[in-house]
Amino acid sequence: YLRYKDSEESQTADMLKTLSGRLGVREGTEDKGLQLANLPSDSLKYHILKDNNYYKEEWVEERASFNDIYTDSYKTFFKTNNAENGDTVFYYAGNTTNNWVIFGKCPETGGKNCTPGNDLYWRIIRTNEASTGGGIRLLYAGSGLQENFEGNSTIAPVQNAYVGTSNWYSTNGVSYNVGYTKGTSAMRGNDVDSNLKIALDNFYRTTFSNTNYEIAIDIKAVYCNDRSGSGQYGSYKRLVEAKSPSYACGVNVYGYDNYYSNGNSKEDRYTAIEYKINNTDIDFFGNGYLDFPLALMTADEVVFAGGKSGTGGSDIWFNLNSKTFGEKNSKSATGTQWWWTMSPSRGHGASAANAWIVITNNYYLHNDGYVNGNYAVRPALSLKSNTKWLSGNGTPENPYIIKIENQ
Repeated sequence: YLRYKDSEESQTADMLKTLSGRLGVREGTEDKGLQLANLPSDSLKYHILKDNNYYKEEWVEERASFNDIYTDSYKTFFKTNNAENGDTVFYYAGNTTNNWVIFGKCPETGGKNCTPGNDLYWRIIRTNEASTGGGIRLLYAGSGLQENFEGNSTIAPVQNAYVGTSNWYSTNGVSYNVGYTKGTSAMRGNDVDSNLKIALDNFYRTTFSNTNYEIAIDIKAVYCNDRSGSGQYGSYKRLVEAKSPSYACGVNVYGYDNYYSNGNSKEDRYTAIEYKINNTDIDFFGNGYLDFPLALMTADEVVFAGGKSGTGGSDIWFNLNSKTFGEKNSKSATGTQWWWTMSPSRGHGASAANAWIVITNNYYLHNDGYVNGNYAVRPALSLKSNTKWLSGNGTPENPYIIKIENQ
């Protein structure tokens, strides 16, 4: 430390000398007015905001334009109210490296790309709207550990961030086949499960059902299978024509009219909450019913995260595994596997139905994924808003670990 001599003492001996030292700054305990001030300091959401240096909502920026891909590694945390009910949503974009979470383990029965007992890794997509539970939405990012060159365990730079491959339906056919579920002769309804839903339900059943992890999963979260419009679906018009993504999945005043059709939007909103209570529709949550509380990332979420229709950009977090150097293919989270989103894009009359996919060799969002094609399935699920933080800061070397009760 530096000590200044009393002014009565002679300073002659120190004249013309150079002094050096270190100034230490210690974090104080004073309340900094963290946004959502009633968040407990042991919650995961609190640490997400704190670790991104945002203590007040007004400090968080909004992205002004979605005309180009976004690969920045400096500004990677944003907000928007282009969401359900106009709620504020916080999300990760660009080449962020601090949105890793460990949640769950590979089941003893194993699975695609999954060694029994290995931790499961996820990337945080965003926070959910308060009106749909306010949880934390995750994208599956694979499993496995390896020793790095310093001898510490870290996430292996492997390409296993999917739980298998699937199509929506075995035939391409007409627009009926863009439903996550569909009616017997219509694209809306809960009579027929898509093969995507069957694959995801099987993953959940073998991985989370009847485990302590299941307690932390939010059943209120809404997953959007936007089938509004015809020929070109709502997401195509938002993302290709308007360059204006939306987290909302229903008719409201936010975004580029959102291109949702009145009367149909409820059936495009999927949730695991029982959609009938005392024989009354829960209008807000919708009529699309999930047997298990998970689905897929939407094309709109991909664009918020930094993607763009038809434009490549490798250094966006959803494309990447933990390896942050090397050739594009070595950094790919899914290897050479293209992967599905939950968003229909457009149809071609009776000959074809298409949904958005992410093409890994060029890392771009593509609107012509034929629904009878087999692409990788990357689960998306949501943790409850009151999920407890146990340790970590979200980096690959020190991912967030949540506290699971009764473990």
